[in-house]
Amino acid sequence: MIPSREKEREYGCPVRDVLDRIGDKWSILVLTTLEKQPTCFNELGRMINGVSQRMLTRVLRNLERDGMVARTILPTNPPQVEYSLTKLGTGLCEPLNAMVEWADKNRKRVIAARGDFDAGILAPPSPRRKDRSEALAKKRVKPVKAAKSEVTADPEPAETQESGDIFFW
Repeated sequence: MIPSREKEREYGCPVRDVLDRIGDKWSILVLTTLEKQPTCFNELGRMINGVSQRMLTRVLRNLERDGMVARTILPTNPPQVEYSLTKLGTGLCEPLNAMVEWADKNRKRVIAARGDFDAGILAPPSPRRKDRSEALAKKRVKPVKAAKSEVTADPEPAETQESGDIFFW
């Protein structure tokens, strides 16, 4: 069976395997970096902050396999390997640059939306979730009197009040 057909069956989408490759952060960074000029492996690793050698090798091999990057061994001593974009990779950079431009333009808005979401402004608790948490709270919170020297079966009490009541989960 053809590998792309296997992926199509697995994902249910004929372009999913391509989108997965070009959509990961390291591939995007490698492609946009190589768009500027052909680059040797070590220099490319220095230009892309945070990528490990192992990850860079894996991404470059995958992009080369997909026909987006060309690998050239330079006749130097010691031999150097230079990576450059193919026509296919160059064609992909236009939409990638549009995405990068959009991200740069909307970065502050996205960060603000994340803050609002995390603060509960954009996504108040759903009624179902609220009912469930109230039910769980009623079910879980049962005061148990424990003597100060008594060791309980549950090693981590959830809350302790000043009265000495211990609430277990």
